[in-house]
Amino acid sequence: MKIPEDIDFETAALFESFGVALHAVDEANIRPGDVVVVLGCGPIGLYIQQLAKLSGASKVIGVEVSKYRLELAMKIGVADELIDASSTDPVKQILKITNGRGANVVIEASGSVIAIKILL
Repeated sequence: MKIPEDIDFETAALFESFGVALHAVDEANIRPGDVVVVLGCGPIGLYIQQLAKLSGASKVIGVEVSKYRLELAMKIGVADELIDASSTDPVKQILKITNGRGANVVIEASGSVIAIKILL
């Protein structure tokens, strides 16, 4: 696909990851008041967190193992809660944060086999 001349390459490079995030949020059918958990705080995961908020999620919880990505997610400040899955059991922490309710929507954005196994 040809990039319009008025869009620089740095901006155009974001289109694909944003499109993936937008599709994930659209498929998730997030409703106002939902608790949304996003596994992974990479570029796509951070976009998903932002789009979940815009979709009306009452609480967005980001889960990540990378210290660098957790720090970046904190700086961006979209997630209501961030969980360091390298030192905390994310399922127990999510249940604690939600008073035992859990999440309405979980979106896997890390690509990690371990994260996918948690969902199963």
